[in-house]
Amino acid sequence: ILIDPEDDLDYDTYSGDELILDGLVREYIVLAIPMQIHCEGGCEMPTIPESIRGKDDIWTKPEVDPRFASLLKLKDDLTKDQE
Repeated sequence: ILIDPEDDLDYDTYSGDELILDGLVREYIVLAIPMQIHCEGGCEMPTIPESIRGKDDIWTKPEVDPRFASLLKLKDDLTKDQE
């Protein structure tokens, strides 16, 4: 069976005496790394110094925009009713 290189994504060519596999190896490494790292067990959040943390602290709960406060209350009420 002859394979047309334009139709097969896994098909590649080379010329000369060397194979350059940088792109292929990089792709396999990136695909092997999990997109989201989950801690299994009792992991604690790291303590970040105030000087590094700055104004936008991602670990604290954000303030609710007053315009959406009533929607948040409605969501909480509906969630309680479903439990």
